Order: sequence, then C-alpha cells, then structure tokens
Amino acid sequence: MPEIPAELLEALRLTRTRFMASFPERFQELEATIAAGGPPADLQPIVHRIAGLAGTVGFPTVSQAAADFETLLVPGEAVDVATLSARLSDLQQAFDRDKTIEAEWMHPAAPPPAPDIPRPRLLLIEDDPDQRQLATVSLETAGFDVRTLASAETLLEDAQAWQPEVIVLDVVLPGIDGLLATRLLKAEPGVAQIPVVLVSARTALDERLAALTMGAADYLTKPYDSAELVFRLRRLLHAASPAPAAPAAAPAPPAAVTRRILLADDDPDVMRIVDAQMKAQRFETVLTFDGEAAVQALTSQTFDLAVIDLMLPKLTGFEVLQRLRELPVRPKALVLSARGREEDITRAFDLGADDYVTKPFRPQELAARVVRLLRQT
Repeated sequence: MPEIPAELLEALRLTRTRFMASFPERFQELEATIAAGGPPADLQPIVHRIAGLAGTVGFPTVSQAAADFETLLVPGEAVDVATLSARLSDLQQAFDRDKTIEAEWMHPAAPPPAPDIPRPRLLLIEDDPDQRQLATVSLETAGFDVRTLASAETLLEDAQAWQPEVIVLDVVLPGIDGLLATRLLKAEPGVAQIPVVLVSARTALDERLAALTMGAADYLTKPYDSAELVFRLRRLLHAASPAPAAPAAAPAPPAAVTRRILLADDDPDVMRIVDAQMKAQRFETVLTFDGEAAVQALTSQTFDLAVIDLMLPKLTGFEVLQRLRELPVRPKALVLSARGREEDITRAFDLGADDYVTKPFRPQELAARVVRLLRQT
C-alpha cells in the first residue's frame, strides 16, 4: 500500500487504541438502553459514531454491523427488543473478530533512513507520582523528551535553564498552584513564549477561562485521554514552529499558496485522523465541531474547501451546504458521512456538494479527493 505519513499513522494507531478501549463502554450503554426500552433516538448517535469510525481504524466488520443496526433506528418507528438485541449481538461478534486482525496500515513499508531528529523537550509538573509516571511513559512513547517536577516551586528556574518547547502543568499543586505558576511564567521574558497546557480535575467554566486569560495555550480536564493530549501538544508545537528562513545569498522563491480547509465533524476521533492527513498534505486547517460553528467560520473567513459531516449538532451538514450557496465566493465542499443512502447523497449534491465520501473512509483516498478538488479552484 502507499506510504502513510508518520503523523497520520500515529493518529490512526492512537485512535484505534482509543476505539478498542471505549467499545465495551459504548456496548454496555447500548445494552442498557435496549433493556430499559429506550427509544431508537437514544441508540442512533452511538451506533452512527461506531459505523463512521470503526472501519477507518481497522474494524470493517464492526462498521458494517453498526451500519446495518442503524438502518433499524428510524425516528418514530418502534423496533422490538429481540431484533435490537440480535443486532447488538452481531456488533459484539464483529468486534471480537476484527480485534484479532491487524489493519493493513499497521505494517507500512519501511521508510528510507532519516536523520536523527531531536525530540521535542517537554516539562511535566504533576504532584501525584502514579499520574506523573503514566503521563511520562505515554509522552515519551509519543516522541517527547520529558523532564518532570513534583511541584512548581522551582519551575521558573528549571524552565529558564532547560528551555522546554512546551510545559504540561497540573492546576492543583502543593505550594504554588498551576494558575499562579502560569502567571509567573508569562511574566518572565526568558520563558514567556513557551506554550503552557494546564490539566485539572476541575471542570468549572470560570477556572478554564481564568487559565486561558492568564496565558495558558490549552486546558484539559482529568481524566484526560493521552492520545488527545499528544494530539493537542503536536498542534501547539506545529503552530509555534517558525518557518525556515531562506539563505541570504539566494533570491527568495515565490511564496507558496497555503490552502485553507474547514473541517466540520462532531466526532473528535474522526477529526483527529482527518486533521492529521490534511496536515501531512501541508494544508492549513480550522476545526469546528457543530454546524453553527462551521457556518460562522465559513462566513467570517476564507477557505478553499470545506469537509462536512452530515450528522452535525445545532445545524446539520445539509443546512451548512445550504448556507454555503449563499456566500459570494463559495469554497469547494466535500461531504464525509456515514450516511450512504442514495437519497442522502443525491440531496447533498443537489445542495452543491462537489464530492461525497462515505465513512468508514481511507484517509489516503480522502486526501486524493481533496487535492483533486483544490486543483479545480
């Protein structure tokens, strides 16, 4: 198979691991809803998300079983418990089968030898020894050079001496807490430019806003997913990386046009994979997780292309396509959806979609279709 970009391969592996870990919980949620006689509307979002993601991360039988399950869940129509339970059993059997088979992308062709690339330096401040150990292992596995502190008492001195490229900082610490430590870091010229990611079990909106106001680049709540933390850290490092300067003696080449792409999908796992593939193609991306946010971005910014899921909250993908038609300059639109019915595809094209990819999808094919559409602009 074609060589897979390293960033995309990492996203696929992390998302597959996360999917396998979360499947039992999703299955139990479906099982409990069916046993309680819950309406199909309560089952549909869970089944739809499984159908859209499973095949992409190497669970094709699960994806098909979930898609078949979803066809039963018509709003307003009752389905007997025995039928739902049978489809649920099919879903479990599909999972048990697929998890024993490795996806084809898990063993790509070996890339040519590459020069030794320095590992990004990361300073982790966490007072709980178990959490500190777990975070260190996951971050080192993801390619970071990690140093740790049990408190923020010497944070300024350590940051100035080591100059990490990113700092991950717990909010609740003995002595100087994470919020105060962030304020101190941002007031010190030698380290103020270092991105700070705060993590905390506190979920109150005012605390999150206070952290961002003090200069934190991001805020994750505990327990957090290690894959999500790595994903966010890589995005921060990518955004902070300066562009390489052209040699002084050589004339600068014409500036390359950076294509801007809007991604609209409420599933963070799918978003992570699509974003990684687009980044591998050197595209600039803006991520939105509901239809209203997508429309707001499309009407206030300029994009070359929009990748839109149909099952978006607040405004559906169909409604987003309708709003696109009202723009003076309309970007290309590619629908990425688990809804593969002929009437859905036809409706999307009638509303102006330029292409339609059904989930589960191959990231490489998605990238090829995006490139094709961008060549037309």
